[in-house]
Amino acid sequence: MVTSSDWHSQTTFKDREQTTQHDKTECRRRNSLILQQFVESCLAQHGNDVDGNKAPYLIFEKLKNCHSVLKQIKLEAYPASNRSYQKYVLYNHVESDLPPFSFTLIVFAPKQKTPKHSHRVDCAPLCLQGLVKETLYREVEQENSSPQKLEVVRTKIYKPYEGAYLLKCQPNIHHLENASDGISMSLHLYLFDACCPSGKSSSILKVYR
Repeated sequence: MVTSSDWHSQTTFKDREQTTQHDKTECRRRNSLILQQFVESCLAQHGNDVDGNKAPYLIFEKLKNCHSVLKQIKLEAYPASNRSYQKYVLYNHVESDLPPFSFTLIVFAPKQKTPKHSHRVDCAPLCLQGLVKETLYREVEQENSSPQKLEVVRTKIYKPYEGAYLLKCQPNIHHLENASDGISMSLHLYLFDACCPSGKSSSILKVYR
């Protein structure tokens, strides 16, 4: 298994706060350890009763409903940026008997949003702070259409500890945006190795204009 210390240095720091770099690094290390211990506890308790391919979903559901664990994650260690929303890998799990999966935190400053995009893997966003609005789309068939036209399937605003799955076998074009006046954060489960070589460490299948 890849531990937090193996890949923690891959996250980037764009920090304007007074907290020292060392303090912030240590805080992130502790956050990663919290998630690692939670995952190991779930696997020890339910691993023998669950198909390995379903284990990441079980872990996500357990974490989603375990607010005491989520509240231990120090979100102040992951600053927002005025230039763009920020992504931080909190935990990456790679084992031979389980599909790889990871937890990534996305931090939105006010009015920030992702582009419209689809995913090549199953994923699930979970709001941790503020309000996160998700708009789900589907492609509309047109003759000689460029760019591809999209129509809205649904919109939903998630409050803390709310979220939903996006499965690669279903239409999963969406975008996320900050629906609050302050900073919003969402924790994302991705069924892929977030620390594979550069160029392959993305869950994105296609980005739409």
